[in-house]
Amino acid sequence: MATADNAPRYERIAITPGRPIVVAHRGASGTLAENTLAAYELAIAQGAQIIEIDVHLTADDELVVIHDDTLERTTDAAVRLPDGAPWNVHEHTLADIRSLSAGVAPDGIPQRVPTLAEVIDLVRHHDVGLLIETKTLYSGDRLEAAIAELVRRYDDAEDWIAGRLMVGSFDWTSLLRARDELPGVHLALIVGWLAVDDGVITACGPVESDVTAVGTTLEALRDRLAAEGVGYLGTMVLGTNGQIANDFGSSDIDWFRQGGVEVNFITDDPEVMRTYIDAGVSSILTNHPDRLVAVIDAPE
Repeated sequence: MATADNAPRYERIAITPGRPIVVAHRGASGTLAENTLAAYELAIAQGAQIIEIDVHLTADDELVVIHDDTLERTTDAAVRLPDGAPWNVHEHTLADIRSLSAGVAPDGIPQRVPTLAEVIDLVRHHDVGLLIETKTLYSGDRLEAAIAELVRRYDDAEDWIAGRLMVGSFDWTSLLRARDELPGVHLALIVGWLAVDDGVITACGPVESDVTAVGTTLEALRDRLAAEGVGYLGTMVLGTNGQIANDFGSSDIDWFRQGGVEVNFITDDPEVMRTYIDAGVSSILTNHPDRLVAVIDAPE
């Protein structure tokens, strides 16, 4: 852990018009195995400013970085732990999970499911930001406290929390717990799609809470996010004419911004990236950070 004498000092990543923050979705996951240290290192080399990861609790309450609730898709759990089906992350210990292969880096180094501590050490060393998506299906109310306990072990935790750390979730209550456990942390509510007709929400998914319930006005959603300290709304789709299809413009992004909320999108398509950039979004998540950097840097 960093000491008071050598601790880095973090600045907030500035939001610059026409130059959105490059967020690597599970690292450079379009090229290397997702949520591995190799994928994060490649993303940083490609110009990512923030690394997005997914965090679960294990059976012995350790923090591991993996997207799914089960181990099957991204590891060789079915081979190495044949009696462990359905290979739920929360039913296996850290030792079990660390025994698995999560792929091989281009240099031949085997990859394992990382711990959150390993990822924090990596991003702090490179002075890039970290977006932690909380996976809460089986963790109850313990996950956010465990994350906060780990983060607080760093001597420069206050600077890092304020400058470079964000917690995102589809789970509204998880965000509120994270806010209480880590005062000052940046918070993002994630939704798959948000459709609005005449200023009223007509569809939101795949998870719906009273915050984004059908019939809620968009203004009420924006104001509640801002009032609760949730300064970011992450989505794949923002439809303003009642359809689940992107049709927003710069005025819609500005309207959210004026109310204290930044809207962020995800895409791997260079043409869509340009559309988002022109609309003035503050950040874009992508599995291919190098593509996004190329689009940002390309002359118009």
